[in-house]
Amino acid sequence: MINNFIAWDKFNKRMMPPFTIQNCVHGLDTPFDEDFTNNLIYGLDESSYDVLQSTGKKDREGNPIYEGFFVKHWVNGHKVEPDEIVSLVEWDENNLTYFPLGGENGCGSNCVIVGNVYENPELLKSLI
Repeated sequence: MINNFIAWDKFNKRMMPPFTIQNCVHGLDTPFDEDFTNNLIYGLDESSYDVLQSTGKKDREGNPIYEGFFVKHWVNGHKVEPDEIVSLVEWDENNLTYFPLGGENGCGSNCVIVGNVYENPELLKSLI
């Protein structure tokens, strides 16, 4: 499997389109200029971009889910109080999966993307 990534452009305050490291290295189908591509190959300038990896999963509507995204979901596919839970998608080192998508109690694709930490920071307040 080839991992897809997106990058938050800190300077222009925008999310860059999906890309693969392989395409950037080979100069194929990349939305980035040569400087960004060189940064990926030789070390990304973290003061300019945050790179987010794809989880390999899609939400109910078929949209790819990346770490740093907020998803609205239900526990074990069942509604609970409150009916909907908003969680931040992040790597769970202990269970080697993306929370809340994987694992025994994960929501899998039974979720909907509602934002990300860069464009919707107010959703951090809604986390339980």
